Amino acid sequence: MKPLWKYFIIGMLVLVIVAGGYFGYNSYRSMKNPVLTASQAIPDNTAIFIEFTNPSQLMHRLAGDSPIWAELTNLESIQEFQHQFMTFDSLLSRNSLIKNIPALHRSVLCICNNDTGSVGTLYISELPSTAYGPTIRSFITGVNGEKSIVMQKKFMKAEILMVNIPGFRKFFNYTVYKGLFIGSFDEAFVRKSVEQIESGKPLNSDENLKKIEITAGKNVDANIYLNFPEFANLAKALTGTNSHKLADKLAGFSRWTGTDLIVKPEELFLNGYTVCSGSDDQWLDLLSQEPQSILIPEILPSEVSILVHLGLEDFKQYGSALKKYRRANGSLESVEKQMSGLNKSWKTDIEGEFYSWFGHEAARADVLKGPGENRNYIVIHASDIVKANESLLRVCNNALLAGSEKAFHQQYEDYVIKKLDIPQLFQLLFGDIFEDVNCPYFTTIRDYVVFADSPDALVQLISSFYMQKTLAENMNYKAFSNNISEKSNVFLYCNLRNSLSKITQNLNSGIAGEVSINQAALRNFEALAIQFSHVSDMFYTSMYLKYNPAYQEIIPAGWETQPGNKIIGTPFLTRNPEDRKLNIIVFDSSNYMYRLDHTGKIMWKIPLIEAPVSRVNEVNYYKDGRKQYFFNTENYFVIIDESGNNVEGYPVRLPASATNEVAVLDYENNNDYRLLIALTDNKIHNFDIHGKPVEGWNKVKSGIKVNQKIEYLVSGNKNYIVITDGNNNVTFVNRKGEEILAVKKKLNKAKNSEIYINQTNDKGIFLTTNSEGQLVYITDKGKTGTTKFGDFSENHFFLYSDINGDQSMDFIFVDGNKLTVYDRFKKIILEFELQDNAMSNPVVFKNIRNEIFLSVVTTGEKKISVFNKDGRMFTSLAINGNTPFVIGSLNNDDKTNLVTGYGNKVINYVLE
Repeated sequence: MKPLWKYFIIGMLVLVIVAGGYFGYNSYRSMKNPVLTASQAIPDNTAIFIEFTNPSQLMHRLAGDSPIWAELTNLESIQEFQHQFMTFDSLLSRNSLIKNIPALHRSVLCICNNDTGSVGTLYISELPSTAYGPTIRSFITGVNGEKSIVMQKKFMKAEILMVNIPGFRKFFNYTVYKGLFIGSFDEAFVRKSVEQIESGKPLNSDENLKKIEITAGKNVDANIYLNFPEFANLAKALTGTNSHKLADKLAGFSRWTGTDLIVKPEELFLNGYTVCSGSDDQWLDLLSQEPQSILIPEILPSEVSILVHLGLEDFKQYGSALKKYRRANGSLESVEKQMSGLNKSWKTDIEGEFYSWFGHEAARADVLKGPGENRNYIVIHASDIVKANESLLRVCNNALLAGSEKAFHQQYEDYVIKKLDIPQLFQLLFGDIFEDVNCPYFTTIRDYVVFADSPDALVQLISSFYMQKTLAENMNYKAFSNNISEKSNVFLYCNLRNSLSKITQNLNSGIAGEVSINQAALRNFEALAIQFSHVSDMFYTSMYLKYNPAYQEIIPAGWETQPGNKIIGTPFLTRNPEDRKLNIIVFDSSNYMYRLDHTGKIMWKIPLIEAPVSRVNEVNYYKDGRKQYFFNTENYFVIIDESGNNVEGYPVRLPASATNEVAVLDYENNNDYRLLIALTDNKIHNFDIHGKPVEGWNKVKSGIKVNQKIEYLVSGNKNYIVITDGNNNVTFVNRKGEEILAVKKKLNKAKNSEIYINQTNDKGIFLTTNSEGQLVYITDKGKTGTTKFGDFSENHFFLYSDINGDQSMDFIFVDGNKLTVYDRFKKIILEFELQDNAMSNPVVFKNIRNEIFLSVVTTGEKKISVFNKDGRMFTSLAINGNTPFVIGSLNNDDKTNLVTGYGNKVINYVLE
């Protein structure tokens, strides 16, 4: 037995010696050439670095089911990045030894600045051991087979290889150093990474970054870290020279931000923390106060494009911190000198006056609409609005006495607009975040003081506020704000759709060109929100990007008013003689008549005996230049003056009930009106403006009820009054009611077609369509002839008008949901399929620039479709309307307004 034990003991000793030697060698090797973490190789010129848990899985998910990523890849730079990643991922999958390394070991993508001012990427991955160098070299050099080109350089203690990769024009540079794979298409970044390792001072030795890294989430798509001083350089590389000053200021915003990335199909969330260095030279540190509620959107217009909001418990404390910040960055002396000069010129203590009433919010808002149409606002919450108003008026009066300001006073509704043009006021009070904004005009709304760059901008804001067309009530903002915090210290909101052109102007020419080319796709990104909220010694940080191709555009500067019950009939526009703006007359189902001003404010409301049957006609009853509003109900003629009162002697009761709407005729344009109307006695009656029967009129008799409006046409030197009965039989009479044209053959006029003067050929003096859908010509002898344009049902609508501006009349048919327009040669010039069936005759109108448009109101959701002469939709916006509409320029400016009723609302759409 002894020999067996002897051999066993000897074997065990050998095993221990071998194992000890192996582990001892490995320990020595690790001490000599230790395996490092990816953080130790991140260069100090890195602006952003992203840590992935599984980069391949994330990229494949983005490429497969993320509309956000699909839109971004329209940009050439993003497309190139995806191509690079997918190519490498495909190559890695071929090698069983290394394909799982990125999924099992930490990977970092760095976005770095280089000395030439350009930007590039660097990829760092931790390897299982230092022994993977030959394996990776063999793999990379082998992917190109016999065409492989490999160049080798020694840099410090590392070996950098430059290789060609299939599908890329540039060489790929990499090194495997101390258990890390480091690669980039820019050799300078690989070198910088090696230098960082050798310096022995990794980026995360920064105590601020350490604090951020501790907060990083684990079950997320990625962790993203932003280095503000270097991010400022990145911003300069991406923007044009006009934005470099702003980009430089990012270096002093804060130190580090670390966020967790969560990608959803149509949303992107970044949540984490931002930390300042604790010195006085970082602006975010000034806001170390309790976050405040974001309420200013309740004041601002709905079409705000960019909003920068500050929420602070104590703005005086912020003012004191701002002085320390300015002292740290060397600007305090200059600011105090400027403030001292202003105090002397304005005979006041500007800081003392303003800080005395500052509440908890201040915001800068921009409405970006195009060159010359932008509006800027500064909104400040007042702790005591009465005190704020007194303070501002005191400063204004001091300025008048000192000669620093000229008096300005404008009244709009119940609001007074004043002027206070203190140079760089808001930059001095709030810092550079309010730089380059001049808003000298102000008013007060609720407990807010609102400054703007023009009185008109304030008028528009007041109108929006009065009509509740505010940002807080904007349906898109409402949905968007569900994903942001109700409180914060800093809140940036950017409506990307509205501000895309402004953003493009601030990018460098290369990126700006890419954005311009892909503008249609990028407009599907609705908005971006960034928030910072102070928590302990850090700021909770959130970023939210929403992709929304179904975004419902809100028509700029439009309004809606709810006067009472359901709106009925056709709105009527009337010019206000005092300001030359257009007012609107509407009726509701409770038999009330309203007059609204150009902002939608109700000027007066009066009850009626009955609901109107006709549209409103403007008349000059007294022949003195004043106007009145004439219409008929079933049993009465009604005339209302501009103040909302009945004209003396009105309403006038009709001898029988009306069966159609009155035709108000002024043959000689001398205010000698004739009122033609059909009554239940099946006769056409003719009255003067006082409601008295006109002598000499031969009451036209009809076999059945006449329910269509009587038409008045002039052809040559002859006047024709056209009467259509319930069976669509047509009678032509003169001013005395005598028949002057007898149609020889039964016409069978289509019920949705009027009689028109023929301006196309000499086949007849009139034309219309019949119930078979044919065009019918009527000669001056009463003969008829037909021609066919297409197959149309008896319910078709027909309109005869010039829609392409070629001075030749066109033939417009709408049948069901199909719109077809023919020229005089029966050639189709416009064809369109509507979402629903048409509910009324199409309308041709011109906008304020004399451009021609065609519109159709459809059933279903009651939409108004508007086309230009080329058949393109005038606007993709949702134009709702279930009454006929009217077109005009409400503000008497270069804007075209479409006013319609929708349910119990009157809606004004601005067609820009």
